[in-house]
Amino acid sequence: MLSKLKTIRAILSQYSLGDCLWRLRYNRRKARGQFERDFPAFAWADKSLSDSFTTARPQDAFGSFLFAPGELPAVEAAWRTNAIERADALIERGEFEYFSAPALRGTLGYPDVDWFVNPFTDQRDTNMAHWSRRGDFDPNRGDIKYLWEPSRFGWVYDLARAYAVSGDAKYPEAFWTLLESWMDANPPMLGPAWQCGQETAIRTFAICFGLWAFRPHPATTDERVERALGLLAFCGDRIASNIDYARRQHSNHSTSEAAGLYLLSTLLPTLKRAKEFRATAERELLYDATHHIKPDGSYLQHSLNYLRLAMHDFLWVVALAKANGQTLDPKLPAALRTSRDFLYQLQDETGRVVNYGANDGALLCPWSGCYYLDYRPMLGALSFALDNTRLYPPGPWDEEAMWFFGNDFLAAPATANPPARTSHQFSAGGYYTLRTSRAWAMLRCHTYRSRPAQADQLHLDLWVDGLNLLRDMGSFAYYDPPLKRNLKFSSTAMHNTVEIDGQNQMIKGPRFYWIRLSKGHVERADETSLRASHDGYARLGVGHTREVQAGDTCWVVRDHLAVCGTHTAVLRWFLPKLPATLDGNTLTIETPSGPASLTITADAPIELQLREEQESLTYGQLSPVWVLETTAQLSADATLETTLQLPPLSE
Repeated sequence: MLSKLKTIRAILSQYSLGDCLWRLRYNRRKARGQFERDFPAFAWADKSLSDSFTTARPQDAFGSFLFAPGELPAVEAAWRTNAIERADALIERGEFEYFSAPALRGTLGYPDVDWFVNPFTDQRDTNMAHWSRRGDFDPNRGDIKYLWEPSRFGWVYDLARAYAVSGDAKYPEAFWTLLESWMDANPPMLGPAWQCGQETAIRTFAICFGLWAFRPHPATTDERVERALGLLAFCGDRIASNIDYARRQHSNHSTSEAAGLYLLSTLLPTLKRAKEFRATAERELLYDATHHIKPDGSYLQHSLNYLRLAMHDFLWVVALAKANGQTLDPKLPAALRTSRDFLYQLQDETGRVVNYGANDGALLCPWSGCYYLDYRPMLGALSFALDNTRLYPPGPWDEEAMWFFGNDFLAAPATANPPARTSHQFSAGGYYTLRTSRAWAMLRCHTYRSRPAQADQLHLDLWVDGLNLLRDMGSFAYYDPPLKRNLKFSSTAMHNTVEIDGQNQMIKGPRFYWIRLSKGHVERADETSLRASHDGYARLGVGHTREVQAGDTCWVVRDHLAVCGTHTAVLRWFLPKLPATLDGNTLTIETPSGPASLTITADAPIELQLREEQESLTYGQLSPVWVLETTAQLSADATLETTLQLPPLSE
């Protein structure tokens, strides 16, 4: 009973009482079958376009898309080196790419596609119940994201990019073959594909993209277009029917769903619900832009990948508004500018950002050959959308902006005038950066008030000469019932910080919840140094303060531990799997720039161990890294000092 009361109090502290009461009523409605009665299942053949549109031929009254039908941007062929290979793997071998990881392909078949199998575990979901009767977590089915991924229709963009390169008729035909296969297998309201409004919205973006990319081709018959329009109309109904649920989640779900409604109301103005969709979309988008995005540009979900997904949602809206001469509330682009600047300051010169927070493999606009973790495509397109300026010099990352803005982007000056990346304090979100001539770091210190993803206070990420030397391990997966590795990756033990007595800085609650949210405090932050602390271990009688001193050749990290009683402290540094040698208290690691070293000293007895661990850069995938563990048995206050000697400067 005490545990349940603590959990309830923790949830109430992260959500308002109104949200919690709403959720209780919502769950009662689901249990009583109210959604099933209000939104009954039906067959595609039971509906005609006249049920959803005010005109018999809605395709005669389309709004403007990102590009004119079939007029695909003239992108340099060298930038599309992977487009044809990915599209042909789908058509020739039935291989679908998962979570933006080129090495992670599952075979579902083609043209006969098995939409309900996890090809990596052979688990199936045969429960074609109404979406309101289904749950997200089922050990017999496993991780539902493996079923949702092909139904996001990310393969549409592969086919469109390959078609833009080659003009081969097999790509439009494959689009329609897969679309019809999916519709035949997924009747409205039934099964896993209709379970989530955000998944429906992401699918909606892709369907529209394919419809415009392949419209002039002979494979795009009137009958097929009408069938696609019926699907799009229902996608709008499905999103609108339950968008209140997304709003109460306080996440990017509501942003995606609102952007999907904005897209449909703009492109399909003869939808009977077009005005309703537009009003809902504009209200939700403005709320999310001004409430989910913090004044410093950080995001309420404590995840850089989630923020990128939200920015892509907003990019669709800004680009569609431009194409159709529509105006947006000025508060919306103002908020987007702060997030653009925030992500830019947390970005390395390689285009990557810190692998921080939950990373679900989402890439809403996979419109370039750039690596999934490269944020230049999105940030470059967003900067042009907001200010008609280039953020980066010309390169393959420009392809995304070309798909969004076509000739307008091509006609813009090719020169970039980006702001300098400097030491920054994003105090509203709890992100602090230090930058020197060769290296930069991010320190995490935050007073959590809403749904933290991980127990990671005072985690330090460090990048040297483009190498992520001290790194975040990622989040792996949301659901991993056999081994529970998803819980491991969210733990304090998987971050570059100090763990006390084998416990997390916060107490893990059910599913995505944490109890006893920790509070962080930054005591000093300037151009070259930080000093911060947190109270996550106050319940154990331990206080942790971290000092970071940045230099051109050497960085020093001091972890001060104020203790009451006897405790075991473990300091961990996660490093890339490069040749490394541990000699006494010094680890030497061979980087592409030369050898770097970490030397650990303390005013208490310590033991060092170098062992292999695993990181997750993309959803569900693991790769080896090193972890240097320093263990100290403490019965009095102590300081652990890490001296990081950077690789020697090249001559």
